[in-house]
Parts: sequence; structure tokens; C-alpha cells
Amino acid sequence: MLPLLFTRLLLLAIAGLLGNPETPTTPAELPDAPMTEPTHPDPEVDRILTELETADRGMRDLRAQIVYDRIDRTLGDRQYRSGELLFRDRTPEGQTQRAGMRSFVVRFDRYADLDVQRELNESWAFDGRWLIERNDDDKTFRKREITRVGEEVDPLRLGEGPLPIPIGQRKSDILERYEVELVELTDSLDAPAGENERDEFGGYRATVEAADERTEAVQLKLTPLAKDEDGFDSVRLWYFRSPDESNRWLPLMARAGRQNSRGREVDVAIVLMAGVRVNEGVTDQQMTVAEPDDGYTVQIDRLPIEGAGQ
Repeated sequence: MLPLLFTRLLLLAIAGLLGNPETPTTPAELPDAPMTEPTHPDPEVDRILTELETADRGMRDLRAQIVYDRIDRTLGDRQYRSGELLFRDRTPEGQTQRAGMRSFVVRFDRYADLDVQRELNESWAFDGRWLIERNDDDKTFRKREITRVGEEVDPLRLGEGPLPIPIGQRKSDILERYEVELVELTDSLDAPAGENERDEFGGYRATVEAADERTEAVQLKLTPLAKDEDGFDSVRLWYFRSPDESNRWLPLMARAGRQNSRGREVDVAIVLMAGVRVNEGVTDQQMTVAEPDDGYTVQIDRLPIEGAGQ
């Protein structure tokens, strides 16, 4: 089954469409002593982070074709999975509490490595409470409870659950966890210098350049201020401008890289989204990854009962 890393990286990739609700503007809604929001020293980075906070306004659902690419240079291994991503936000209009309201499903239908290409029947989902993996090829099913019923906690928010990533975050949350830079669009995707080296990222480079030509695209490099949970030294996020009247930033790609003690990048994970479409309508049935019938190995991991052992 896919590692939890995929979920973290996927959620990083769609962080721009999971911003905070609008800041209250009426006197009754304002806090007694509002805190000053931190700003990034680079005005352009600060502007983009601010725009990403509100990129989800009016967005109820999103679908895209997705590729998950994992490169292990130490083992000389590379694995691809491709399929479709569905995302939905069911938060009622005007409600500021989003815990349990946002969900996604990824259904992979193709797998390839350096030797094999084959069909795949694998799903990976988060329904607001449970993290779910179902593999119909291996006949395995696993559910991991991320948050309890009724808990007013967003498990995707920094410091509030097992997925400590900048998703649905205010700019201040991201700046507290990462050093953020606006870098050249193809930085980390450049062709290798040696003539005999294989260009691993040529397709990705062409994709982001094409997005920039159509509207506008940017790359943000996030360097963890503390050791990243997965040991990655940097995460890079690409966004592009929606061509419609919303002009919002939409997710394009996320790339995480890990270096060895000599500074050589030995582990790379990439999530690419293509053909992003917004508000086409996503049904309950499309968002469901059902628990299978007999014949599967089923594992259900529940959170400990509150107060148990105290």
C-alpha cells in the first residue's frame, strides 16, 4: 500500500485550494485583541501566500488527473501511479469550522516501474475522519481513524493531528514552519549537465512551462525550519492561474526531495495534477471508498478511547 507520505504530499499540492474562511469584518465578529499577521520579507512571496489563503472561495469541488512518481536513487528504483483525484468541501456557507468537512479520493488505475507496466485497482481516501486504503489487486483494506466524531479539530492543521502539513493554513502558520522562497519556475527540474545523463524531469518541466504560457505559473520552495517528519529537506509547490474569471491559484505539482550526508538528492516524490476542473459537481457515491465484502484482509485502526489508562 502507499505510504502516508503520499497523503502528506498530495495535501501539500492542494494546499492552495484549502485556505481559511474569510476573516470576519463586522465589529461583533472581530476578536477583542487581534494579533498582527506576520509578513514575508519578500513582497511578492507575501502576496502569493495571501492569495493562496483565499484561493478556495466559492470552490465546492475539484477533479484532476493525477500522477504519483517516486524515485529512489539509492536503490535505482522508480515507481509511477496514475489515476484521478476528486476533492470536495462540504462546509456550509458562513461556517468557519471545517473539521470533517473536506475530503478527497484518489483512484489509481495504472502502475509502472522500470520493468513493468500494468493496470492497477488502488484507492486512497480521506473522508474527514478516516484515512482509507483499498487495493483490489492485493485484496487489502485499511482504515485509520484520524479524528473522533464530534471533535472540533482539523487533523490537517499544523499541530492538531498526525498530518503536520501546511494545508488549510493561514500564511502565519506556513511561515512559522517553513522558510518560503519564490524560485525560478524550472528550478529543480533543469536538464542534467552531463550529456549521457537521463533527463528525469523533462516532462514535468514542459508541463509547468506550458502552464506559464497559458496563464501564469509560480514555484514556491518550502524548507522546514525543523526536521521534517519524513526527513525531506525541501518541498516545492507549483500553482497556476485559473483561466476563468476567478483568477484563483490552482494546484499543479508538488515535489519533495531528501538528500544524503554528502548533499546528493537520493529520494524524490512528485505529485502532478493535470486537467484541473472546478465545481463540476462531485457526488457522495464518487467520494465513497466502500469497505469490501469477504475475501479481503481488513484492518481497522481506531484511536484510543479518551481517558483510557488514566
